Amino acid sequence: MKKFLILIPLFIISSLTGFAQKTYSLKVETSVSDDVKQLFNTNGRLFLFVSNSSREPRYGTWPNSSNKIFALNLKGWNINTPFTFDGSVKLSKSVDVNLDDLEEGNYSVQVLWDQDTNESGINAPGNLYSKTIPVELNKNTQIEIVIDQVIPPTQFNETEYLKLVDMKSEKVSKFWEKEMRIKAAVLLPSGYYKNPDAKYPVRYNIAGYGGRY
Repeated sequence: MKKFLILIPLFIISSLTGFAQKTYSLKVETSVSDDVKQLFNTNGRLFLFVSNSSREPRYGTWPNSSNKIFALNLKGWNINTPFTFDGSVKLSKSVDVNLDDLEEGNYSVQVLWDQDTNESGINAPGNLYSKTIPVELNKNTQIEIVIDQVIPPTQFNETEYLKLVDMKSEKVSKFWEKEMRIKAAVLLPSGYYKNPDAKYPVRYNIAGYGGRY
């Protein structure tokens, strides 16, 4: 009976060990392409996305376990010197996971350089990013990734009933000591042009963090 009681815990421990998820390290050497050299600002925030979601990683900025985000601020980044992400670098993280301890699996890896100082979202015009690289993590892995893409200016498509308001804010500009603009999109009622003297109720939608209008 005593032998039976001892064997049960040993069997459980052995089973749990067999089912434990294997983990490996990921090292990402990041460089900036000559194609975007003229647009590169040496100060900004560098983001690394390690995702197993079907969505392009840079669009999944809401923290979740399927898109692991690692980031840090860099000042005076020499464009000729690649930056390497690995487990030894102190990073801000969206998940409690280290680059030395990622679970085995298939990932999409992408890097974004946030150098825009006007908009709150990282996918702002003028920011630079890399193409998505597929990685099968089944051993300690090192990859090279090149930032060679530019986020284009935002296009606001005005229509008969959708109008753009874009004006300089004197108070906000004074606070930041540079020109700051306030933008709004106005959706007109369907009868606006047929009844120019009519008065309509107004509904204001104020975008949260990252909103553009």
